[in-house]
Amino acid sequence: MTRRIPEAKAEAVAAYIDAAAEPGRARLRALADGVRAEAPAAIERIAYGFPTWHQGENLIHLGAFAHHIGIYPGPAAIEAFADDLAGFKTSKGAI
Repeated sequence: MTRRIPEAKAEAVAAYIDAAAEPGRARLRALADGVRAEAPAAIERIAYGFPTWHQGENLIHLGAFAHHIGIYPGPAAIEAFADDLAGFKTSKGAI
């Protein structure tokens, strides 16, 4: 079952993505579309200053920076996908 996203929260996420400079904006849109496809019941909102998808707990945050996109899925996801993330710079909860 897909939940309706509160408009103000969805608008805040859209505004964050729209404000990002290219090529980050296109990458954020693609990542956000992927999150929406994989977690359709998650609520979109801004948390910790980043677009966040929440479903009982924060699932993932996305961030735009001058020279990179940050993906913050938390430590369990980093551990679970360690082999797939071998070519990326990671920390305890960030890609």
